[in-house]
Amino acid sequence: MWSVVVLSLVLPVLAAGDEASRYPYIPPAWEPYVALYHAFEQGSTEPEINRIGAVVTTARKPRVSTGVTGQGLTLSREEAKATPLRLKSPAFSPHRPITVSLWFRVDEPMQLHTCLHLMALRGRGHIANFVRGKGQWCALKQPTFVFQVHGIPGIPNRNDPWRGRAWFEPREWHHALMTVSNASDVSVYWDGRLRCHYTVRGRPFREGDMTVCDLGPSWLFHPMTIDDVLVLDRAVDADEVRDYVNSVRRLHEVAFPGKENGPEQTAAQE
Repeated sequence: MWSVVVLSLVLPVLAAGDEASRYPYIPPAWEPYVALYHAFEQGSTEPEINRIGAVVTTARKPRVSTGVTGQGLTLSREEAKATPLRLKSPAFSPHRPITVSLWFRVDEPMQLHTCLHLMALRGRGHIANFVRGKGQWCALKQPTFVFQVHGIPGIPNRNDPWRGRAWFEPREWHHALMTVSNASDVSVYWDGRLRCHYTVRGRPFREGDMTVCDLGPSWLFHPMTIDDVLVLDRAVDADEVRDYVNSVRRLHEVAFPGKENGPEQTAAQE
């Protein structure tokens, strides 16, 4: 929990003029490494911090609504074939260390067949994590966490659908985070817990392998709200992820006591 640290450090950090220090949901130790921060307080396509010059695109009819830290971005069923949030920049190439972090909630009840996309680095193939429901694909019997490396020239495909049951209740906030380090090691965390670590085979990642980061429901769709997208130019470790998730939840409880969704129950119930 860094809230105590924030109280003691916020004034000197602000005096140093660090852009990231203005945002209480960014851990102080991460501030020098923030490449992009999108809390949707300035709308759907204007990140609060964008040091990598990422081009931001979103659904045809984006809806900014209540998020985990203030405002969030909701994608409704009318936008089922749209990408809710796409970030494009050479900085997403996984030959360098990177962390991508996302808060999300589902806005309709899940069913056995429910599928939903969470995050992917795309370019020459993709590195993705998502939820796939009951069906012929891998003979799954219920919504399941999936990690996948696919279509990257020179790197064998990896399809890992055995990472546990994934069942979320509407209006409850959850967290997903993915890191790449050593141009080969990929780690995926859900709700602060390491769910998958994989070292690619064949060759390391090369510059330009990926240039796009997709976040939220797209080709696998379920109505969802996303918030507090954070991209770092280093790979955080398991202890940092756990502390970050616990701290944001605690700060959320202080800011919005007694409310799962934030200051107002809006978005998905309209």
